[in-house]
Amino acid sequence: MRSTDEDQAPAAKTNVVKPTRQAGLIGVVMGALFLVFGGAMFVLIGRDDGVEMPVLVIFGIFWSIVCLAIIITSALHMRKGGLAMIRIENEPGPAGGGPDRDDPMDRLRKLDGLRKEGLISEAEFRTKRQEIMQRKW
Repeated sequence: MRSTDEDQAPAAKTNVVKPTRQAGLIGVVMGALFLVFGGAMFVLIGRDDGVEMPVLVIFGIFWSIVCLAIIITSALHMRKGGLAMIRIENEPGPAGGGPDRDDPMDRLRKLDGLRKEGLISEAEFRTKRQEIMQRKW
């Protein structure tokens, strides 16, 4: 028995949730503020004669590493690609007609991609686009 594309289940789709650039900017600013605050506290507490310096130095190093990690991760979130916070594997729907297959917006995007890549002509694009637009949404 031969297998066709219709017999095979579509692959699972992965959705990625990423923080916004504003959230990344807030993280960078807050990390920098915490770093400055920690440095100021280190200097102020270090002036006190009753404080054990080795403990203060270890805590200062730990504080600085955590602040730098916050700043670096937040800066990476601000990049165009960003860092994914959550990856969600969606189970595919039935092979015949899940919502992904019939979504006109997805079909229009795919059609536009084919046109931009030069795989279909402008006339073919317009004809197929008109077919999609005439279907009931």
